[in-house]
Amino acid sequence: MAAPSNVNVSYLVLTLFLLVLSQISENKAEVDDPPRIAVVGAGIGGTTCIYYLKELFGKDVSIDVFEKKVVGGRLKTVNIDKHYYEAGGSILHPRNKYMVNFTKILGLRQRDSAPEERMGIWNGTDILFEGSRLPYWTVVKLAWRYGLDIVKINTWIDDLLKDFDRIYEHQQQGYAYSTVEELIHSMSTRLLNMSKIPIAKVFENAGFSDLFVKELVLAAMRMNYGQSTDIHGFVGAISMAGVQSGLWSVHGGNKLIPEKILERTNITIINAEVTKISLDKETQHIKYYLEYTLKDENNNIVTDEREYDVVILAAPLVEGESSIELENIPRSLDDIKQQYHRTVALFAQGLPNMKHFGYANLYEHTENMMTNNAELYFNCLGKQDPVFYTTRQENWYSANDADKSVWKVFSQRPLTAPQLNTLFQTKENLKEFDWVSAYPEYSSTARLSLPFVLNDQFYYINAIEQAASAMEMSIIGARNVALLAYNQWRGLYDNINPSIDAENDTDEIKSEL
Repeated sequence: MAAPSNVNVSYLVLTLFLLVLSQISENKAEVDDPPRIAVVGAGIGGTTCIYYLKELFGKDVSIDVFEKKVVGGRLKTVNIDKHYYEAGGSILHPRNKYMVNFTKILGLRQRDSAPEERMGIWNGTDILFEGSRLPYWTVVKLAWRYGLDIVKINTWIDDLLKDFDRIYEHQQQGYAYSTVEELIHSMSTRLLNMSKIPIAKVFENAGFSDLFVKELVLAAMRMNYGQSTDIHGFVGAISMAGVQSGLWSVHGGNKLIPEKILERTNITIINAEVTKISLDKETQHIKYYLEYTLKDENNNIVTDEREYDVVILAAPLVEGESSIELENIPRSLDDIKQQYHRTVALFAQGLPNMKHFGYANLYEHTENMMTNNAELYFNCLGKQDPVFYTTRQENWYSANDADKSVWKVFSQRPLTAPQLNTLFQTKENLKEFDWVSAYPEYSSTARLSLPFVLNDQFYYINAIEQAASAMEMSIIGARNVALLAYNQWRGLYDNINPSIDAENDTDEIKSEL
């Protein structure tokens, strides 16, 4: 047999080289091209995640957002007598850097809490503490009842916020974490350890008095999360930050943040309910199919399907409620679902029953009445300000129209007619929001084990709520998922679960374990 010619050998080598080069180019294109992304849920988590995805992948990345109800999720406003009030997530801390930044970026402005608002604590029989219209006199009264605890609490919160702020630095560096536990640990070992014991124990170990915990701390837990001082220490600390001074909200309503983000990013919303997520096992690369139902032009319910490279769940998976089916994905959503806490928000225009709380007139009545008794049928009662005002000096009603004031009551279940008559002297324009899934049921016995990664290129933003449910926490979870998706797509695996900096381990609180 004749030996192959040099021409044939060269041709064979060239062919093999071109095949290899073609495969390399194909793989590189797969990585360099932005993915097709589906975001399920258009609340504060889903919309801010879209913003960060656009920032990371570029403006040309293809993103569809599915929302079965309205943009904003648990951020809502309610119209009462031609004025709008916050009906969902209401308050923000001055150290909430992401919400502060989004407010500026989107051309919105802050609306500060009215400085003359007074706080009271009621146990069902007596008013245990009552603030003053003069801020300095309120401080004196707090110090008289709670001693140095009232000074120590601000220092304590500020110190914890220094740990909390580390997550902003880590995310700016492009770091992402695959579980809630790893994300909180990246802030500090101290904050992670706090998630393993009740907030009452955290304060006891920190040297706070029993009176301070049973009155002020418990009242804050009931107002912000409708729960007791048995909740874990991390979410308890978030709750206590919510009673500091300098609190604010977005002028016009907090829901403007998700709405404006979608306008800015030019994303098309698919008003549909996702019913099934399937992994295509026949392709070399990861592909998901989302099956969803929506109404056609004739108001008939139809089913459709779309294909994506990346899927992001941005709505809470609630035990006994969420019904998305997974196919060919080696994980059950039943393992991820959490038990959520029910909170009912009732709005009423009128006058509170001043005599029920021991007041002679409305001027004496505190604007925010908290409670510290788990047996009471309501958690707190507070006077509300419209979302389109700056200070109470711009009051929308005169002093002679006090019965036009709007009050909000938080309770565990809808109030009965007798209960309403007990709380209010006069009432009209009643509006009720039954938040069946307001936030998780918190416990110090459950570990922060929920994953942000459900499968390759399949993520879950609301895992962050296991640590704490708050607007700023949702954005932290959203940016974490955006970074996870980007780092995995680009092969930047060193940016996923980086080793914890040694400085985080200097603040261990072994006494709290």
